[in-house]
Amino acid sequence: MSPTWFGNHVRRHARRVLWAGAIAVAGVTAAASASLAAATGTASAPSQARALSRRPIAENPTWSSYILDPSTPYVYPTAVSVTSKSATGTVTNAKGLVGGKGTACITSTAPTDPYITLDFGKEVGGTPEFNVTSLSTSKAGGAQIRLAYSEMLRYMSTMYGDMDPESAAGDPGRGTTISAGAPGAYADTTGMTGGERWVRISLLTPGTVCLSDFRIKITYYRPSAADYDGHFLSSDPILNKIWYGAAYTLHTTTIPQTDGPMVITDGAKRDRTMWFGDLSASLPNYYFSTSEAPYMLNSLTLLRCSQSSDGYIATSGSGKCPDEEPATAMPTSCVPLGGVNLDLGLYDMEDVINVRQYELYTGDTAFVRQVLPDLEAAMYYLNCQVQSDGLYQTNPDELNWHVFDIGYGEDANTNDWYYWALRTMAYFERRFGSGEAAAEVYDERADAVRAGMMAKLWDPSVGAFRLNTADPRDNHPQDGNVMAVVSGLITGEQARSALAFVHNNLWSKYGTLDGQFTNDPWMSQIISPYMGGYELLARFELGQTSLALQLLRREYGHIVTSDPASTMWEKEDINGTMPTQLPMGTCYELCPAQGPISPGEQSASHAWSTTPLRALSMYVLGLQPDSDAWRTWTIAPQPGDLAWAQGQVGTPNGPLISRWQRGPSNRWLKLTVVAPPHTSGTVVVPELGEPRAIFRDGVMIWNGRQAVGGSHAVVQAGGVEVPASCGRHTYAWWGAASRIMASGSTP
Repeated sequence: MSPTWFGNHVRRHARRVLWAGAIAVAGVTAAASASLAAATGTASAPSQARALSRRPIAENPTWSSYILDPSTPYVYPTAVSVTSKSATGTVTNAKGLVGGKGTACITSTAPTDPYITLDFGKEVGGTPEFNVTSLSTSKAGGAQIRLAYSEMLRYMSTMYGDMDPESAAGDPGRGTTISAGAPGAYADTTGMTGGERWVRISLLTPGTVCLSDFRIKITYYRPSAADYDGHFLSSDPILNKIWYGAAYTLHTTTIPQTDGPMVITDGAKRDRTMWFGDLSASLPNYYFSTSEAPYMLNSLTLLRCSQSSDGYIATSGSGKCPDEEPATAMPTSCVPLGGVNLDLGLYDMEDVINVRQYELYTGDTAFVRQVLPDLEAAMYYLNCQVQSDGLYQTNPDELNWHVFDIGYGEDANTNDWYYWALRTMAYFERRFGSGEAAAEVYDERADAVRAGMMAKLWDPSVGAFRLNTADPRDNHPQDGNVMAVVSGLITGEQARSALAFVHNNLWSKYGTLDGQFTNDPWMSQIISPYMGGYELLARFELGQTSLALQLLRREYGHIVTSDPASTMWEKEDINGTMPTQLPMGTCYELCPAQGPISPGEQSASHAWSTTPLRALSMYVLGLQPDSDAWRTWTIAPQPGDLAWAQGQVGTPNGPLISRWQRGPSNRWLKLTVVAPPHTSGTVVVPELGEPRAIFRDGVMIWNGRQAVGGSHAVVQAGGVEVPASCGRHTYAWWGAASRIMASGSTP
């Protein structure tokens, strides 16, 4: 079945194995501990737990200090530097450009010498604007002002920003020339829409130009703090920076389309197009941060006008669909493949998941009914590529998510997604479509995929999946193994075995390598924050909290503390920098026109790398939907090595809140939950390795062995599960239940 976060109607509590033992950690702040000690005095443990449970944890408002979104439509430089290669050129009052407070003058006798580098302090994007207060040049037509843009300073060049001349041809906005014939206001309107922390200013003509009020007018989605109906805060500042860096990445990549609505694109620069498959990573993250943003539906709707008669949905899209787009007719025969530009069946599979997660978080069942015929046609197209062994086979002209590698063959990751899409379609047919008979067809195909995967791709000698049946290197990758867990294709010991192989063989200093080898044309070896996000979900889902937090700090902590120190990168080299993605395998139609990608061309603000946001909210806070629109939910925090965490997620009925704290050496734990009206759910109180006597709002509900007071609580691996209703409730324990019961204490 699909993972819990996409709405199983039967909770898989057996897979929610939390906290494999007690972890001694530093507690909350000394002030908080002193306050608790003073409040509870020297009373018995039951009295202390009862007192704790009567005082809800208040919200810590400092979460908003981590928000990176600009508070105004304009951003100004926060710092400036000057570089001159000769003594003939000068810059006066460069610091006047900081904050738009003054005027700076450049005098140049040679092109691009000297130059000013502006630092905006974080990734920004939009339309650069400035005033020319005065100019003097002997060239006809006035002064030629060169502007160059870069996300990272290390890749900045004076002429082309963070791209080389060949790559810049595909994104001319990375380095542009403004002709200034007279003093006045100017703007760079050459297509520059996003993706820079650094801006370099120089002159291509001799003379003097004085500039003031250099700023960038924001064009991406700019929510206020009030728009964050979901937020997160914990005792670890790095995790906080990761959460808000991921949220800001989503916003910098949500931009208006030409003659179309604002949608979620993939990159703040270069990939300013909506890639439908990448939405499967980025789309659900919005629901845990700024869930009311209307751009999710805008993005999903584009799939309806990008479908061909054979059922294939295009890899990417832009623009605007007609208001009355008819549903795609069901194909009646399989069309031979080949010659389809950017053919990527994997992303059609992910489109199915996109619609399910939209329904899960919003409850918009009307949209599902509307697009179900389109999804059925897409699945017909996909089923045409299935072999007798039950596996989807990627055709020779087809791409993969790592697009420059060879995609041909029966690929583990692709079939993980195919399995997940089949199970999801079975759910759709039962609930919205043709009923049980149609659903069983999809379920039978999913069963065949699992059988084929185990027969053709599972390597029992290492306990993990191989990359691809056509790959002679016998590579065991990150993607095929972590997605097998996320999709539910493998569970239990097989899931733990696959993740153990990834940890033992692919973990590196800066994150998880996507494959074992440096020279496999089926998988170029990089660190992928995109696929790393799914590894986080897989590890948290199996209760591997410690490893998940290690991966967060290792891979994403490095990203948010490295230039541009604000947003999530598209990918990393094994050295923790941007990779030069040289084509290893067949380049298809991209390579003759584009050639190798320069390191600076890789995106430092990429929406597909934002899954840490969702992982922290779903598992550290424990906020998970169990049915559409959060009508039922589970709150099951995984503390790991943290002392405290708190936050919320926005739902159609209001915020769902989780706040927890624990004392030094696990002396006590306290959990406050607030649920919106018209909802109900389950709270799992973590026991942290020992049986505990648990109180709720001053009343004992679990004595360490069984439910008391009619609470209907039951033990679960790692915690005690309690049915819960809407409203605010606080749960607490103090010390081990064995010591409490031995003392003869009673509730």
